This record gives sequence, structure tokens and C-alpha cells, in this order.
Amino acid sequence: MVLKVFGGALALLAVVAIVLVYKVRTGATPRDTVGATAEVMRENARLVYYVLEADGPTIVMVPSLGRSASDFNELALDMHMTHAYDR
Repeated sequence: MVLKVFGGALALLAVVAIVLVYKVRTGATPRDTVGATAEVMRENARLVYYVLEADGPTIVMVPSLGRSASDFNELALDMHMTHAYDR
């Protein structure tokens, strides 16, 4: 049992190391985000968000830890275009 846990942890560590080496070597960074950049300052905190104007309800998409807002580019554009054709 201990060997299975140790082997699994070692495999996970190897995958994380490979991803980190890839990012450092390639200079991989998130893509630019669609929409206009907006910013809110409160005391010592800064919140940056992106707005893609459209008629209809406001939809908020929050990326999880490890994701960038640009991961929503295709979804946001598709929803924007779909809503434009619904009118």
C-alpha cells in the first residue's frame, strides 16, 4: 500500500515538474482576454475583470485556481454571437 501511494505521489510530482519545465522553457503565458478591461480598487485589493458588451442578462464567469480568464474566450464569444442572432 505504501508503495502505491509513494508511486502515485512520485508520478504526480513528475507530471508537475514536466509542466513547469515546459512553461519556463517555452515562455508559455495565457492568451489575451476578449472584452474591455475594467478595474476596481478597494483598500489594498485590486480586482481586474473583462466586459464583453451585449444585450440581455449579465453572466459572470469565474476561472478556478490555475486558469486564466482567457480560458473563457471561445465560450464568451459564442454566447455573445448566439445572443446577437436571437434578437
